[in-house]
Amino acid sequence: MTLKNLTSVILVIISVSFLLYAKNKGMTGSTLKNGEGCDCHGDISNKVSVVINGPAEIKKGETQDYQVVISGGPMINAGVNIAVSQGELIAGKGLKLSKKELTHTEPVKATDKKVVFDFKYKASGSANEVIIYATGNSGNGNDAKRGDLWNHAQNKNIKILN
Repeated sequence: MTLKNLTSVILVIISVSFLLYAKNKGMTGSTLKNGEGCDCHGDISNKVSVVINGPAEIKKGETQDYQVVISGGPMINAGVNIAVSQGELIAGKGLKLSKKELTHTEPVKATDKKVVFDFKYKASGSANEVIIYATGNSGNGNDAKRGDLWNHAQNKNIKILN
Protein backbone atom coordinates (compact mmCIF):
# COMPACT_ATOMS: atom_id res chain seq x y z
CA MET A 1 0.00 0.00 0.00
CA THR A 2 1.37 3.39 -0.92
CA LEU A 3 1.66 6.24 1.54
CA LYS A 4 -1.08 8.11 -0.34
CA ASN A 5 -3.49 5.17 -0.04
CA LEU A 6 -2.63 4.65 3.61
CA THR A 7 -3.30 8.32 4.34
CA SER A 8 -6.67 8.09 2.56
CA VAL A 9 -7.68 5.02 4.58
CA ILE A 10 -6.72 6.71 7.86
CA LEU A 11 -8.70 9.83 6.97
CA VAL A 12 -11.80 7.75 6.14
CA ILE A 13 -11.54 5.87 9.46
CA ILE A 14 -11.18 9.11 11.41
CA SER A 15 -14.15 10.68 9.58
CA VAL A 16 -16.43 7.69 10.18
CA SER A 17 -15.38 7.50 13.83
CA PHE A 18 -16.12 11.21 14.27
CA LEU A 19 -19.60 10.81 12.76
CA LEU A 20 -20.44 7.85 14.98
CA TYR A 21 -19.13 9.66 18.06
CA ALA A 22 -21.12 12.81 17.22
CA LYS A 23 -24.39 10.86 16.94
CA ASN A 24 -23.73 9.15 20.31
CA LYS A 25 -23.63 12.62 21.87
CA GLY A 26 -27.18 13.36 20.71
CA MET A 27 -28.74 15.42 17.97
CA THR A 28 -31.50 17.96 17.55
CA GLY A 29 -33.99 18.63 14.76
CA SER A 30 -35.51 15.14 14.74
CA THR A 31 -38.89 15.83 16.41
CA LEU A 32 -42.19 16.50 14.67
CA LYS A 33 -41.61 20.21 15.34
CA ASN A 34 -38.89 20.56 12.73
CA GLY A 35 -37.68 17.18 11.54
CA GLU A 36 -38.56 13.88 10.03
CA GLY A 37 -37.17 11.61 12.69
CA CYS A 38 -34.02 9.90 13.73
CA ASP A 39 -32.38 9.01 10.42
CA CYS A 40 -29.13 8.05 12.14
CA HIS A 41 -30.71 5.17 14.10
CA GLY A 42 -32.48 2.55 12.01
CA ASP A 43 -36.18 2.72 11.20
CA ILE A 44 -39.27 4.23 12.79
CA SER A 45 -41.20 1.53 14.64
CA ASN A 46 -44.41 1.26 16.65
CA LYS A 47 -42.50 -1.28 18.78
CA VAL A 48 -40.90 1.76 20.45
CA SER A 49 -43.07 3.73 22.86
CA VAL A 50 -42.17 7.35 23.55
CA VAL A 51 -44.39 9.12 26.10
CA ILE A 52 -44.23 12.69 27.43
CA ASN A 53 -45.44 12.92 31.05
CA GLY A 54 -46.21 16.09 32.98
CA PRO A 55 -48.88 18.68 33.74
CA ALA A 56 -51.39 19.62 31.02
CA GLU A 57 -51.68 23.16 32.43
CA ILE A 58 -49.06 25.60 33.67
CA LYS A 59 -49.12 29.25 34.72
CA LYS A 60 -47.20 31.77 32.63
CA GLY A 61 -43.73 32.24 34.16
CA GLU A 62 -43.95 28.96 36.10
CA THR A 63 -41.51 26.04 35.79
CA GLN A 64 -42.78 22.44 35.94
CA ASP A 65 -41.23 18.97 35.84
CA TYR A 66 -41.74 16.76 32.77
CA GLN A 67 -40.28 13.51 31.54
CA VAL A 68 -39.95 11.45 28.39
CA VAL A 69 -40.21 7.68 28.90
CA ILE A 70 -38.86 5.40 26.16
CA SER A 71 -39.58 1.65 26.14
CA GLY A 72 -39.83 -1.21 23.65
CA GLY A 73 -37.56 -2.09 20.78
CA PRO A 74 -34.02 -3.37 21.48
CA MET A 75 -33.82 -1.14 24.62
CA ILE A 76 -30.23 -1.75 25.67
CA ASN A 77 -29.87 2.03 25.76
CA ALA A 78 -31.76 5.08 24.55
CA GLY A 79 -31.41 8.62 23.31
CA VAL A 80 -33.88 11.47 22.92
CA ASN A 81 -34.59 14.81 21.24
CA ILE A 82 -37.11 17.16 22.92
CA ALA A 83 -38.41 20.43 21.46
CA VAL A 84 -41.09 22.97 22.42
CA SER A 85 -43.15 25.42 20.37
CA GLN A 86 -42.51 28.28 22.84
CA GLY A 87 -40.95 28.70 26.26
CA GLU A 88 -37.78 27.32 27.76
CA LEU A 89 -36.55 23.74 28.16
CA ILE A 90 -34.22 23.08 31.09
CA ALA A 91 -31.97 20.02 30.92
CA GLY A 92 -32.11 17.33 33.58
CA LYS A 93 -29.57 14.58 34.24
CA GLY A 94 -28.17 13.08 31.03
CA LEU A 95 -29.52 15.90 28.85
CA LYS A 96 -28.04 19.04 27.33
CA LEU A 97 -29.51 22.12 25.66
CA SER A 98 -28.54 22.49 22.01
CA LYS A 99 -30.18 24.88 19.53
CA LYS A 100 -33.01 25.52 22.07
CA GLU A 101 -33.79 21.77 22.15
CA LEU A 102 -32.78 19.00 24.52
CA THR A 103 -30.81 15.92 23.56
CA HIS A 104 -28.91 13.22 25.45
CA THR A 105 -25.28 13.72 26.43
CA GLU A 106 -24.56 9.98 26.08
CA PRO A 107 -26.79 6.98 25.31
CA VAL A 108 -28.48 6.07 28.60
CA LYS A 109 -28.57 2.40 29.67
CA ALA A 110 -32.04 0.95 30.18
CA THR A 111 -33.35 0.04 33.63
CA ASP A 112 -36.40 -2.26 33.82
CA LYS A 113 -36.60 -2.16 29.99
CA LYS A 114 -37.09 1.61 29.83
CA VAL A 115 -35.21 4.90 29.98
CA VAL A 116 -36.61 8.02 31.63
CA PHE A 117 -35.33 11.50 30.73
CA ASP A 118 -36.35 14.17 33.28
CA PHE A 119 -36.43 17.84 32.32
CA LYS A 120 -38.16 21.09 33.21
CA TYR A 121 -40.30 23.42 31.12
CA LYS A 122 -40.70 27.14 31.85
CA ALA A 123 -43.74 28.82 30.33
CA SER A 124 -42.95 32.17 28.75
CA GLY A 125 -44.07 34.22 25.79
CA SER A 126 -47.56 35.08 24.67
CA ALA A 127 -48.95 31.69 23.65
CA ASN A 128 -52.11 30.34 25.28
CA GLU A 129 -51.07 26.81 24.38
CA VAL A 130 -47.69 25.23 23.70
CA ILE A 131 -46.61 21.86 22.39
CA ILE A 132 -43.77 19.67 23.66
CA TYR A 133 -42.40 17.30 21.01
CA ALA A 134 -40.14 14.29 21.54
CA THR A 135 -38.45 11.61 19.47
CA GLY A 136 -36.84 8.62 21.19
CA ASN A 137 -34.31 6.06 20.06
CA SER A 138 -34.22 2.51 21.40
CA GLY A 139 -30.68 1.30 20.80
CA ASN A 140 -29.19 -2.18 20.67
CA GLY A 141 -25.89 -0.94 22.11
CA ASN A 142 -23.65 -1.66 19.11
CA ASP A 143 -23.06 2.06 18.32
CA ALA A 144 -24.20 1.55 14.73
CA LYS A 145 -27.40 2.36 12.84
CA ARG A 146 -28.31 -1.26 12.17
CA GLY A 147 -30.67 -2.77 14.74
CA ASP A 148 -31.80 0.45 16.44
CA LEU A 149 -35.43 1.55 16.29
CA TRP A 150 -37.08 4.90 17.06
CA ASN A 151 -40.44 6.63 17.26
CA HIS A 152 -42.08 9.98 17.88
CA ALA A 153 -44.10 10.69 21.02
CA GLN A 154 -47.66 11.92 20.77
CA ASN A 155 -47.30 15.69 21.06
CA LYS A 156 -47.97 17.04 24.56
CA ASN A 157 -50.34 20.04 24.45
CA ILE A 158 -50.03 22.34 27.45
CA LYS A 159 -52.52 25.08 28.27
CA ILE A 160 -50.82 28.26 29.52
CA LEU A 161 -52.78 30.01 32.27
CA ASN A 162 -52.45 33.72 33.09
